[in-house]
Order: sequence, then structure tokens, then C-alpha cells
Amino acid sequence: MAGSKSNYLENKLLNHALGSCIYTPPSSVYIGLHTGANALNDAGNFSSEVSTDSTSYCRVYINNTSGDMGWTVATDGTKCNSCTLTFSTATSDWTTTATGGWITHAGIYDCQTVGSGNLLFWSELELSKPVTCGDTIKIAAGAIIITDN
Repeated sequence: MAGSKSNYLENKLLNHALGSCIYTPPSSVYIGLHTGANALNDAGNFSSEVSTDSTSYCRVYINNTSGDMGWTVATDGTKCNSCTLTFSTATSDWTTTATGGWITHAGIYDCQTVGSGNLLFWSELELSKPVTCGDTIKIAAGAIIITDN
């Protein structure tokens, strides 16, 4: 997963680096799954995130530090998740024809609650798939690659 910073995060980092205000990163971040891009670069647009309505879907926690349960130390402008991330097992289909049918994108948020918080990073997934009842989505350690160039 290689993607982009959200407009929200780009503005926070620019203002921090150029003296307008101090940006304090969240101590925890959460991975969310989406059925399309639908303005993922804009903070506050959650229209393509998987529904929590009778699906058991929720964002997955990742410690926002370097180490076994968080992120690798940045090297050459790149940082990766250092642990496998496992979403809850789907108790019903997470995707339908009405929602686009496939999980195609992921986002990194500063809030666990679906439909709230700020999007920090987003990306199209290398492999998209439908999620049906009984499926469990896992993202391997090292699969989320954040590059700042």
C-alpha cells in the first residue's frame, strides 16, 4: 500500500514546518477500508468507508510509535507497519453491488470511530476483493508502505 497524505495532514505539516502552529501526531492511528477513493484525500469524507451496520466492521488499531506493535523507523523517507493487522471477521457481507462490490482502498485515521476523525494517509490497495460473511482481512507486516517524497 503506497499512497498519499490527506489534505488535512499536508496542511498540518506545512503549518508546523513553516511556523504557523505546532502539529502533535496522534498516539494511536487506525486503518480503515474503503470501497472506492471518493475524495479520500479530503478530511471528513467517509462515504466510501465500509459500513458498520450489522457487519462487525471496525477500524484496526496500530500504535503510532516505532516497534513491534507500530511502525518501523523511517529510512530513506519510507516507513512500514511492523506488525500484522487483523480486522474482525465479517458477520455479514462488507461489500455489495451498491457499495461498489470490492474493498479497493485503505486509509489511516486519527480516530477509531468509523465516520469520524481525520484521514492522515490513503492508498489504493494492490489487491482488491469483496469481503463476504466469514472473511477475515489481514494486512501483513511491511505491507503498508508510507513514502514521503
